[in-house]
Amino acid sequence: MKFLATIVCSLFIFAGAANATSYIGDITSGPAKQVQQMIDDFKTGDIEKAQKYIVEPSDEKKKKIVYKMRDQVSNKIASGDFQYSVIDSKVSGNWAVVAVGVDHNLKSEGEVVKSGWLRNEILYKNGDQWMVIPQAIRYRDPKVDGWKNADFEKVMDWWKFEIRKTISQYNPQKEKAMAQLKKQQEKQKAKEKAEKEKAKK
Repeated sequence: MKFLATIVCSLFIFAGAANATSYIGDITSGPAKQVQQMIDDFKTGDIEKAQKYIVEPSDEKKKKIVYKMRDQVSNKIASGDFQYSVIDSKVSGNWAVVAVGVDHNLKSEGEVVKSGWLRNEILYKNGDQWMVIPQAIRYRDPKVDGWKNADFEKVMDWWKFEIRKTISQYNPQKEKAMAQLKKQQEKQKAKEKAEKEKAKK
């Protein structure tokens, strides 16, 4: 997460993570359902409920960071500023990665450009409960590091080398989004040029 981007493990830009891709993988696994539950809890502002399945940092300073990011993301999801959609998941032993698409509308000079990114949620099964691991403690946390094994590497390899490539093949609106952005940039340049010409007169 830096929590769930900064929370955002932003890897590439595309137009509407949830709507721009027709690809949907395994969204019925236990970890995928747990992430969906977290999204739903954030939508309703039930942070206390969500915290029950989020791993707490061992370090007190990191706790403050995680809580701050958690609250910020929860607010953005609740307000509709961010729209999160579970896209796929990979499970190996007690470890799992869930791929999540994030949609966000960018407004500039009256125009709306849809942007989005693909992020991940890492989960560990502690007993019968899948626990979400905040990005701030995925590494160099005594508790989390103690859980790691070959299964952790397997799910991370899936994230690094498989799912991102798959998603990029199902991204028909990426070029459209980039064209919109280019149009905005050209419009801004033309406006600045006109203002300079006007100032000379």
